[in-house]
Amino acid sequence: MQYGANAVAGVVSFKSEPLPETPGTIEGSYQSEFQTNNGLIGNTLHLGGNGGGLKWDVRGSYEAAHCYTDPHDGYVWSTAYVQSNARAVLELDKSWGYSRISGSFLHRVIEIPDGNRDSASGQFEFDVPLNAQYVNGQYVPGSGKIFPTLGNFLSYKMPTISPYQDLYHVEFWWQNSIKVGTGTIGADVGFTESIRHEIDTGTVGDENMVVHDIPYNIRYQVENFATGLKLTTGFNGMYEFENNFPEPPAPYVGDYEIPNYNLFDVGGYGILEKDFKDLTLSGGLRYDLRTMSGKPMYLLNYDLPNQTGVPAGTPGAYEQFAPFNQTYTGWSGSIGATYQLPGHNYIKANVARSYRAPAINELTSNELDPANVFKIGDPNLKAEEGYEVDIAYGNNGRDVSFEVDGFYNHISNFIFADRIASVFGGDSMQLGAPVYKYTGDNSAVLAGVTAYLNIHPAGAQWFEWRNGFTYIYSFLPGQTDSTQHVPFTPAPRLTSSIRFKLADKSSSVLRSAYISFGLEHDWPQNEIYSALYNELPSLAYTLFDAGLGTNFVSPKTHRVICSLIISSTNLFNIAYIDHTSRPQYFWAYNSVENPTNFGAQAAVVTNRTQGIYNMGRNVGFKVIFPFGGHKISETEMHGMGY
Repeated sequence: MQYGANAVAGVVSFKSEPLPETPGTIEGSYQSEFQTNNGLIGNTLHLGGNGGGLKWDVRGSYEAAHCYTDPHDGYVWSTAYVQSNARAVLELDKSWGYSRISGSFLHRVIEIPDGNRDSASGQFEFDVPLNAQYVNGQYVPGSGKIFPTLGNFLSYKMPTISPYQDLYHVEFWWQNSIKVGTGTIGADVGFTESIRHEIDTGTVGDENMVVHDIPYNIRYQVENFATGLKLTTGFNGMYEFENNFPEPPAPYVGDYEIPNYNLFDVGGYGILEKDFKDLTLSGGLRYDLRTMSGKPMYLLNYDLPNQTGVPAGTPGAYEQFAPFNQTYTGWSGSIGATYQLPGHNYIKANVARSYRAPAINELTSNELDPANVFKIGDPNLKAEEGYEVDIAYGNNGRDVSFEVDGFYNHISNFIFADRIASVFGGDSMQLGAPVYKYTGDNSAVLAGVTAYLNIHPAGAQWFEWRNGFTYIYSFLPGQTDSTQHVPFTPAPRLTSSIRFKLADKSSSVLRSAYISFGLEHDWPQNEIYSALYNELPSLAYTLFDAGLGTNFVSPKTHRVICSLIISSTNLFNIAYIDHTSRPQYFWAYNSVENPTNFGAQAAVVTNRTQGIYNMGRNVGFKVIFPFGGHKISETEMHGMGY
């Protein structure tokens, strides 16, 4: 309710590790890891302290990985990345509340796979042969290096011979919480700068843009413990502006997916919660306003090396973006209840209304995107409005806990990118790629069941068994058989993991040791939006994982010296493709996109020979050295496999 209109699908809240609570302490950790599949090397250093009301925390990390492997192709070309990150926090913590300043910097260079292959052998190949020979501007057939070698696949160097993104993200926050009577007032303001360069080969970007955000949040929260009443109210939003960089020099051709634009969001909300003996009631309302304005863009010599931006009215100019101004308003709300039944049983129910304004790409897109499809926006899209009801029954018992939750959503003006047919039959094509246009003329129904079952006997704390299940059914009313399902609806999924904790002995140097085993089973997904091969059905698959970990402690001081975590995913090296993975559609032959032959190339999806598969077997090794008063967290100990 408090997060804003674009949180209609839910909110993931990332919380930083707590700052040291004990005055006069300095603590931290050093963490290093290696993963076998893509050779990932990662290192993180963290240091924090408490100077008696003045707390601080700094951390830095670096990761590098070469191309990953799958059991279908071996090494997958153009899947390497390099990333560095730094963050610092300074907090003044007093009896009246706290004031915190934080800043972070992220630089990520990530290769973009496009699935380019040789038509004869099926091998991955370079988009442009390396060191090729040209006569009178014409490529000499057979000259230059065509296929990546093992050295290319295993390289950690910054890429220059494959498509990649060069991303910079800077973020600053000033967060405050002040006690007022029995409540608190919170006031936060931030600033972010995100720079994105999309580079085909070399070091000059074809697509270059910078986005600035100024988010803000004012809230008041008060709780009366005598009456069990809790109120949270406030408003939040952001101001955002984006600009495209100028046209790059020839022979590079600029790509402009969205126009230069300005956006302003503001929303006010109120949430009220009341606790009774066995009943908790909660409800809230929110009203949002969004204004957006986009600037026009006109290009001369469109998609040619001498392409350039020109003023409106220039003869022969191509209209990349028309000017636009849009304002959206809408409200959302919910009311829910939880009732505690005898024997640790409970029931929950909730009814809600949601609202989401269209995003800038849905309104204005007009370019080939990294997924090798040409997307077109619609500036006349309406805001999505949804109604939802869910009910759950569960038990939080001493030895067993479970919950079964059923939900139903109906969304009006549902927005998605639909593939366009040509008036001559087949696909509509632009720049050699199929054309998709955002549409919002349909309603959509999303319904399903989620459930979990956890077994954790109080008398056998060395054992824990966790299970989860998700099934989502999607439906577009009034459509044909090939267009009646929401595109890329996830397949039904079951997860299960067993964890055995070894007993600690006072004389042992090993503490909190565990062994874990898990599986994930995904059923086939045949309920698809199949018109014009917008998507293909997917197969069932089962993945297994395993892990172990322990703390090494000093026999004298019993302090943790280091922690070791070993974990493996896709243990049996299964060749699989997640249904929602777009790279499964990335393929071309000899650098020529082949998007209209989905039927010929993949009509029998069980014999798929193109596209990009998910990562194969991966074994990870992680070691953590704490110092000061730092305690290894649950997240750190579980590693990547649990």
